Amino acid sequence: MSQTLEEQRHRLQSVLAALHGAVSNLPADCPEGAADGPLERYFNDYEIHEEGLYFTVNCAWDRTFQVSDDEKVKLVTHGPYGLQLVYAFASYFAQQPGMEANNGLFLLAERVQNVIDLVDKVVQGSSIPPTVLVDSDVQLVTSGTEKVNNDAAPKAAKPKAVSIRGRKRAADPKAKGAKGKEPAMKKQKNNRGKAKSKKADSGSSGSSANEDDTDIEELEVRAGRTAEKGEWAFGQYERPTAATRNGSYVWRWKCKWCPAYRSSPRTKGCHDHSSDPYGYPRSSNFISHLEKQCPGLPESHTWDAWKSSAGSDSTNAVTTASAPGGGLSAQHAIMKEFTDRGAANPEKPNAQYAFAGTTGFWINAEWELKDVVLEFIPLDGDHSGKTSGRLIFKALKKYGVTKKLITNTADNTASNNLMNRAIAKRLLKAHKIDASAEQIQIGCAAHVLNLVVQAILHKVEAAPDPETEDLYNMMKEFPLVYNVQTDPNVIQETDRMAAETANAAGTAGAASDAGVLIESDDNSSSDDEPVYEDEDVVTRRQSGSKEKNPIEKLHAIVVDILRSEPRRRRMRQYIRQLCDKDYNHLVPVKSMPVRWNTTYAEIDRTLKLKPAINQWVEQLDTGTSGKAKQAAQRKKKQLHLELKDWEMLKSLRDTLKIFHEATLDLSKANEPTICKTLPLYKLIEDCLHAEHKKVARTADKYNLKHALDAGLKKLSLYMSKALISDYILLGAVLHPCIRLRYFKNSEKWSPEIAQRARTQLRKLYDECASTHCSSIATVESMQAMSSAPSSIFSQAIFLSDDSSMNNANVDELNTYFGGSYVCRDESRALEWWKDHSKHFPVLSRIARDILAIPGVSVLVERLFSSSKHTLSDTRSSLMAETASMAVVSKELLKKGLGENVNYLDGVAIHE
Repeated sequence: MSQTLEEQRHRLQSVLAALHGAVSNLPADCPEGAADGPLERYFNDYEIHEEGLYFTVNCAWDRTFQVSDDEKVKLVTHGPYGLQLVYAFASYFAQQPGMEANNGLFLLAERVQNVIDLVDKVVQGSSIPPTVLVDSDVQLVTSGTEKVNNDAAPKAAKPKAVSIRGRKRAADPKAKGAKGKEPAMKKQKNNRGKAKSKKADSGSSGSSANEDDTDIEELEVRAGRTAEKGEWAFGQYERPTAATRNGSYVWRWKCKWCPAYRSSPRTKGCHDHSSDPYGYPRSSNFISHLEKQCPGLPESHTWDAWKSSAGSDSTNAVTTASAPGGGLSAQHAIMKEFTDRGAANPEKPNAQYAFAGTTGFWINAEWELKDVVLEFIPLDGDHSGKTSGRLIFKALKKYGVTKKLITNTADNTASNNLMNRAIAKRLLKAHKIDASAEQIQIGCAAHVLNLVVQAILHKVEAAPDPETEDLYNMMKEFPLVYNVQTDPNVIQETDRMAAETANAAGTAGAASDAGVLIESDDNSSSDDEPVYEDEDVVTRRQSGSKEKNPIEKLHAIVVDILRSEPRRRRMRQYIRQLCDKDYNHLVPVKSMPVRWNTTYAEIDRTLKLKPAINQWVEQLDTGTSGKAKQAAQRKKKQLHLELKDWEMLKSLRDTLKIFHEATLDLSKANEPTICKTLPLYKLIEDCLHAEHKKVARTADKYNLKHALDAGLKKLSLYMSKALISDYILLGAVLHPCIRLRYFKNSEKWSPEIAQRARTQLRKLYDECASTHCSSIATVESMQAMSSAPSSIFSQAIFLSDDSSMNNANVDELNTYFGGSYVCRDESRALEWWKDHSKHFPVLSRIARDILAIPGVSVLVERLFSSSKHTLSDTRSSLMAETASMAVVSKELLKKGLGENVNYLDGVAIHE
């Protein structure tokens, strides 16, 4: 029986209280949670996913507890990285507004109850196992999903391995943990007798203390991986060299075939890997790089080539020798072994599929913009545009909407031209509709903006050439807009800044915080550190040791600041002391190489924090000596930002600002976007020309002038392509704030543009007028906007003079062109048409069709981003058709199409 909302809230509070009690009363012999374990990794991230609160909660639970029973038992841990993280996480989301939607409170209570049951089971069984410490250099593999001509999921595109930094354990067995406590690995030594004996038997040298603290993980043979494969992997790396990273001692393994490297723990004072008690690390990260990332690995040195000559894969075969008996028992044993191996190796999917996503858009009778996912089409290995067009037309035919097709909005890849030709050919054959591929094709405006920005950044050496590598394909995994206000890392740092500011204001020490710079010993170094290396900083150091440009310097400084809490705390102090009062509550923002809008945010934020940034660089060598001081001084020289560097960063920030604001406007929900494309392109073009004139008057050391030229050239190319289709032009004309007058500005547009728009709209009007009567009402002339533009779109269409246009004729189309019924809010175009459809019965029908055309393919890209959660590697055995139905069903349920449906109707349940 379903529960009321109050009953759900009451039950959730009860189980949360029970969980708190269970965690607080864990036995003393219960292991302590690892700082880099799954609980800390997934239950310490409070960022709310775009798909909603419960989806965020569900992801954390699935990724942590969707493991074998033995692994679940290991999750019952105490301490700051134990189950108290689960309690805090669940308590936080239980209080969030909106969690009650779709039975979220009930489902969260069920999740919490499962954890309570797990704790009770472990405590009653008294079977607390030893905790396995994981390698500090964990690899998170994310599968990207590409549209139409790329693989979609699982592992559809080539996976990118992303190192999770900041989750460290002490590499020195004698090192102290946080707050003077022994590290977790020291506390576990009594549970590691078996592991130690294995290490001793193998003839490993070293002191007993080092043997006690040997990482148990390196002694385990991971299911599904053979020792031979590890031998092959380590053979592809150079002999490891001693180094330090974030104060930890590591071995640095350089790949023989590319500049990348991997790291493993090193004993303090040890400079010969063969004598290090740690021995060889886990091979998984080393294998992952070679199989998924290394661009230079020769075919003669791949695992398959090595295996065929020196190894055998027979050790990976599924055996049935251990199966008790025969028949059904043997089958069950084989299946259990199969599922166990799958759970142990989720990063090795069995299937790779490519999909084409299809979403329909329309405006309903209430003038509301609607969209729905129609199909998620498996491409069966053929990714050509011709095949995609055939399958998309087949999907439209399935829903009986082929006659209603007007355009196809997609990104600007060449294969989409062939796709639209295939669709146009089938429209002509099936319905005698003569639709050209050029008219059907609408290029995604968001993709165009990314290409233009990438062309600009490429010229200042901050991005690859868009002609050879389109970063938009990787950006599809992220939201189109980066909002610094919702970045969880920025929010966390901002909260800490606010707390420290409030604490300083309320204590006697506030005076010192306001005047004297207090130095930290964070930069201190030991003489035992032979290498001073900032491994997270993206450098361009080749054999010639090329100087960093200002963008690289700035990013390196931000990475240096954010790499540890003591550094971040010191930076927050500098910001409070040195920065303008309007900005002294802000914190640095770190960019991602594939997202230009994060680069804009990083530059914009550091310009506001310029005094603190300069102070950070100045103090880099403070408190150091010996080799560490020499390394710090070299680093200080490399990262020093001169006046001309800051000027270049400011010019680039001003250039990227217009792209950022345009992207925000294109991402607004429930607003037509086809009408925004041309005005925004033209506004960006004007801004680039203005910035070009400013740069031309200054010394241009960093080729910003050439960068702007490249951006203008790329924008001009895609503006010309946008004008090929009549629908982009008509979409702008049918916005009641634009009409024809905007295109009659001869300083911006060719006179042929306005005439073409009038001719094409008249043609459509005449086709519709035969079945709809036109009506004319008293009109008021269209005046220029009386106030300054309030948004980037209103700025793009702003009319600078006060002249009006009077209609000379009385037919419906001329009445509209004459400026009747003034629209004063550019964001309410659909509401305007709803209010005035009785005055324009024919034209309003045309507007309903054309304004529904999306100018960006953002919603389709979000479909692929969402699908990677459904088609995860743990569901890699799904058939392509099943995977397609799962994705479409999820999207339809999110649209509310499954409300009030009893899914158990007609289902017989046998108890």
